[in-house]
Amino acid sequence: MEWQTRTTQNRVPKGMGVRLSPRAMSSIFGISDAINYWKKIMSNVIWVDENDNVLGEITREKAHQEGLLHRVAVIYLVNDKGDILVNERAKDGHFDHSSAGHVDVGENYFEAAKRELEEELGVVDVELQNIGSSCAQDKNKMFNSRHIFRVYVCKANPVKLKKDEVKSVYWANPKKIYEDMKINPQNYTGGFKSTLRLFLSTKL
Repeated sequence: MEWQTRTTQNRVPKGMGVRLSPRAMSSIFGISDAINYWKKIMSNVIWVDENDNVLGEITREKAHQEGLLHRVAVIYLVNDKGDILVNERAKDGHFDHSSAGHVDVGENYFEAAKRELEEELGVVDVELQNIGSSCAQDKNKMFNSRHIFRVYVCKANPVKLKKDEVKSVYWANPKKIYEDMKINPQNYTGGFKSTLRLFLSTKL
């Protein structure tokens, strides 16, 4: 599997590059957002080797601090024109896969893909086509995320966006997105750049 490494600039608000206490988080974002933040970073993910063999369970925070490889499910929504749905992330404005998320302990890639589709885009009851796997790394001074992606494709339209994770979505020609990634790589997540190459190499 091909690796894509991306070094990012620190684009988060002052104070967000370090671990914040629940009280500090609630003062910045409100109590409900603070609770969701802590649930996410302290939830366990599946630690694997480069062949996707399970090594154990670790917190998401530990995985992202120490660069430990863990699983993520990725879904590309496509339309009749062959366009893909691009996701503008709410947390940093980077462009990303249509939908994606960590595989929780106790679930497989397919189950995670179904869950993320419903949570982020409100899409249910669609057929998912598995097109393969890819790996990528996003790294800066504050974090080191290494993900192994299982990539799925489905034909669907977004129904309802999860506003705390998805700022906006739009349809785009995947080849034009890939060319723009070469010109403006800082605008895209490392995972998106890695899996889009896989998507473009697959005859759907």
